[in-house]
Amino acid sequence: GAIRMEGGKNNNIQGCSFSKIQDAVITINQAYDVGIASCNFKNIGGKGVAIDSGDKQTITPANIYVENCRIDCEKFQQIKRTYNPAIAPDGVGTRMSHNVMFDSPHTAILFNGMEMNIEYNEIFDMVKETDDAGAIYSGRDMTSRGNKITYNYIHDMDDGQGAHGRAAIYMDDAMSSMTAFGNIFNNIQKGFFMGGGRDHVIANNIFVRTSNPIPFDARQS
Repeated sequence: GAIRMEGGKNNNIQGCSFSKIQDAVITINQAYDVGIASCNFKNIGGKGVAIDSGDKQTITPANIYVENCRIDCEKFQQIKRTYNPAIAPDGVGTRMSHNVMFDSPHTAILFNGMEMNIEYNEIFDMVKETDDAGAIYSGRDMTSRGNKITYNYIHDMDDGQGAHGRAAIYMDDAMSSMTAFGNIFNNIQKGFFMGGGRDHVIANNIFVRTSNPIPFDARQS
C-alpha cells in the first residue's frame, strides 16, 4: 500500500497521484475527521481506499470523506479481480461524493455499516468479468441503517452472459434501510436489485434504457 493510517484525527490527503501500487492504496483504520480529495488512482493491484472507522455500537460517525477523485479502474484490480473495489468503507459515517469510477472487472463501491453517503458520483463500464454483482454493493446486515445513495449517474454496463445479471445498485441478502433518491440510470440491465431486507426507500430516480429497473424478492424479510 501507499498510505496506512491507524487512529488519529484531522488528517487530509489531497491532490495526490497514485500508481503501480500492489494492494490497497490508502487504508484507514479507526481514524476520525479524515479527508481524501482530488486524488488520481491508476495501475493498482487491489482496492483504492479501504476504510474501517466509526463505532457501530454507539453509532458514532467517523466523518471521513472521499471526494473529487478519479479512479481509473481499467488499470485497477489488476491482481485481485473481485471484492477489491475503488472504495470500500466499513463502520459509520463515510461520504463518497463527486468521484469518477469506471472500467472494472467487479464493483466500484462495496460498503458495510451505517450512515454511508454515496452522492454525485459517475460510475460506468463496471462488473465486466462477474455475474450476480453490482456497481454499488452491500449485503447481509439487517441492522444497517441510514445509508443514502443519491444523485449518482450510473451508466453503460454490459448485460454479460451470466445467469443472474448485473445491477447498478445491489442490496443483497437482507441488507436494509437504504434510501436511493435522484439517481440516473442509463443503458444498464438492472437498476436496483434488492435481495429481501426492510425499510428501503427508492424515489425520484430516472431509468433510461434499463431492462429491469427495480427487481426484488422477499428472502429473510
